Amino acid sequence: MEIIEVRKKVKKMTLRIKKDGRVILTVPLSSSRKSINDFLSQSKEWLDKNYTKSIDKTIIYNVVDDTPIYILGDMYIFRIISSDSNRIEMTQGFINIYTKDISYDYVSKLFLKWFKHFTETTYKEILSNYMNMVDADIEKLRIKKLTATYGICYTKRKEIVLSSLLIHKPYKFIEAVVLHELTHLKYPNHQKEFYDEINKYMPDYKERLKHYTNVG
Repeated sequence: MEIIEVRKKVKKMTLRIKKDGRVILTVPLSSSRKSINDFLSQSKEWLDKNYTKSIDKTIIYNVVDDTPIYILGDMYIFRIISSDSNRIEMTQGFINIYTKDISYDYVSKLFLKWFKHFTETTYKEILSNYMNMVDADIEKLRIKKLTATYGICYTKRKEIVLSSLLIHKPYKFIEAVVLHELTHLKYPNHQKEFYDEINKYMPDYKERLKHYTNVG
């Protein structure tokens, strides 16, 4: 994450998380580098806990030049490029949108169509990998904008629902959510055996979920 340091005539240091994902660190003019580093170390737990919640609120997809979006835990910047044909590519730190029409509505529809396909492909890839690993199978995958949880498993009809917002989290976190929901096919409740089964395939499961709690 990007932390921007601002020195002002203030009495104490503060951290603010902006909607675009930037973190603003305001410090008194006379602050030493050691005191700033100490403050950041003390604030790490708060920042880890609140940062993701803040960037979730920014997922409106304001598809214009120099606007950030988080995909698989990394920040990308939109670049709109006039072209004879439409295509979208992810490069290091950028989402390049080549388009025949640079109007906002057209570009937004173009991106959202691409992003929906990217999300579905990513989820299916992870599901396939873990279904093979744990020898489980589902009848249906649905993707919808869940806000209270990242995933749901309907055991009787072997259906898994994944939040469309999950695609903004790190890949390893998505894997953990997928394994969690697949394990519900064998253990519907969160008993000891449920977590034993998960840990058998993902020993670092708890670490992957460390800063996130809403997994069903």
